[in-house]
Amino acid sequence: MKGIVEMDETYMSRKYHGEQKPKDFDFTPSWPQIDKKGCVFGMAQRDGDVIVKVFPNNKSEDIRNAIHKHVNKLSWIYTDDSYIYRRGLDEYKRESVTHSKREYVRGNVSTNQIENFWGIMKRGIYGTYHQISYNHLSRYCDEFSYRYNRRIIADNERFNLTLYRTEGRLKYSQLISNEPGKEGFTKK
Repeated sequence: MKGIVEMDETYMSRKYHGEQKPKDFDFTPSWPQIDKKGCVFGMAQRDGDVIVKVFPNNKSEDIRNAIHKHVNKLSWIYTDDSYIYRRGLDEYKRESVTHSKREYVRGNVSTNQIENFWGIMKRGIYGTYHQISYNHLSRYCDEFSYRYNRRIIADNERFNLTLYRTEGRLKYSQLISNEPGKEGFTKK
């Protein structure tokens, strides 16, 4: 990603049933209100594509690594005033808006495009799927970012493209399996 890249994180509900919770899972929330939620981090190139990553919590180290991996060093990054973005991004030109002071746009600086994506994704999840588990949160994020990144393509062309890229059949037992490597999809 290059040019102006907007970044933001949101939190999506996590549902665990006894045997689904990973044994090594240690979630220590930064704020009490995000307990039992997964951090979904998004980067949207201004008037371009979106990249979404899922993390078990909002550690700034994980988010910084995602930024370094996907964003060109000469880019401008626009964020909110979250502590997550305050350190470790010195090589980028960064501007922020302060939502707590009701500042959402300052000149060209805003996070409106990524906020727009969150609205589309959340309405899609709550309206279609109603609830999701953390185990499959990354798949839902992949689905919504795929749709968003191909929003210019006509519906029938997007459908044909999706069918063309399909690799075999995903069995239900693979989908619900807790065993690593048995989720039915090839790793990218």
